[in-house]
Amino acid sequence: MKKHSLWLALLAASCSLNAQARPNADQGLTGQERFFGELRLFDFTREFNYGQPHWHDTSLGGLFGYRSDQWQGLSFGGTFASANPLNWHGGEIYGLVGSDSDNKKGERKAVNRAQEYFVRAERWNTALTLGAHQLSSPMMNTHEIRALPRSFRGAFVENQSLDGIRLQAHYVTDSLDFTRNTFIPVSQAVEEELAKRGVEITVADNPVYAFGASYESGSSNSRAIQAKVDAWVYHMPDVLNQYYGKLTLTKSFGDTKGYFSPSWLRQQSSHTLGEEVLDTYQYGAHLGFERQGLNTALIYARTGEDAMFTPWGDSNVIQQQVYGTGRGNDNAYGVKLAYDLTRLGLQGLSASALYASYRSIDEQTEDFYELDMMLGYELSHWLQGASAKVRYAIAEFDQGIRVDDLRVQLYYKFTL
Repeated sequence: MKKHSLWLALLAASCSLNAQARPNADQGLTGQERFFGELRLFDFTREFNYGQPHWHDTSLGGLFGYRSDQWQGLSFGGTFASANPLNWHGGEIYGLVGSDSDNKKGERKAVNRAQEYFVRAERWNTALTLGAHQLSSPMMNTHEIRALPRSFRGAFVENQSLDGIRLQAHYVTDSLDFTRNTFIPVSQAVEEELAKRGVEITVADNPVYAFGASYESGSSNSRAIQAKVDAWVYHMPDVLNQYYGKLTLTKSFGDTKGYFSPSWLRQQSSHTLGEEVLDTYQYGAHLGFERQGLNTALIYARTGEDAMFTPWGDSNVIQQQVYGTGRGNDNAYGVKLAYDLTRLGLQGLSASALYASYRSIDEQTEDFYELDMMLGYELSHWLQGASAKVRYAIAEFDQGIRVDDLRVQLYYKFTL
């Protein structure tokens, strides 16, 4: 109870600082020393219709960090992350907080950890970051599906010397998942992901080398086609290789903006590990338009023989609340609708829905569909930096198995 009281006191204190708070807490360096934070109160519930006990977690915590000013191109920063269980309603562990067991029947444990700690040197349009840092690359990213994001430890270089071109190189030795208190080697993350597939194997204790390049065209002509290209290679010696590419084309037609975004991913385990462990791919595309607050898209994805391998995050063509295009031998078809309800006079309110049908090529595997619905509310006109999301998903398989998933997420961002 002392820990819960501490967080409630912190929440109250943060709200009292609202008059001094700036809403954008995740903005880059501003030229002055600053503290920032994001309080998070989450409640996730998952129900099953075939007798399995429901999952239910409530967590209170967030991210609290510091970014220094630059001196001679040098700066440093750190972020503390915390997720504390508030469960009084029973149910098995969902995964917002830690556990004292390898299964969902253990006792819930608070997660308190150093999320980031790094030093950064910037010179000649190049930044070198050393330490623990959150990444946003396609297959190594924060993957915001739980109370706390992922993080990574190593060396990270970024160069923007050429107009419209961004080059990145990462040397990653350790990773941090959603509910751990400490970093683990990237090799251990691979072993644990393989264990979920029933593959018990020890892999080489090597780092991951990742190289990325992106190009974004710039034009003053609003009628011209705008293009953005991203390409990444991830190499873990004696373990696996991943190759990712994405193209995004946008064009305006009066008040309407159309877009087409195909992507491709190839995953292969090394000859040392054995190609029978992992050899798959995924490609697909989003085709849609935006007009007067309405965003509509058609989506298609094809996944190869093996399921997607995602020990450090993912960039699936379709990522839904419960499932996504991660299953092997799948064709997936989706449609997305999103609308900014502010245009109807409902200030700060937005809504979206995503429906996808997953059709297995393997006749022994069931087809299923999932429907996600989300209502978002920006509360800045009441409390600067506050927002809320309510998300509900239904996933149902051909044989009648059904999963219902409800998530309530409250946020409060502030800077000091």
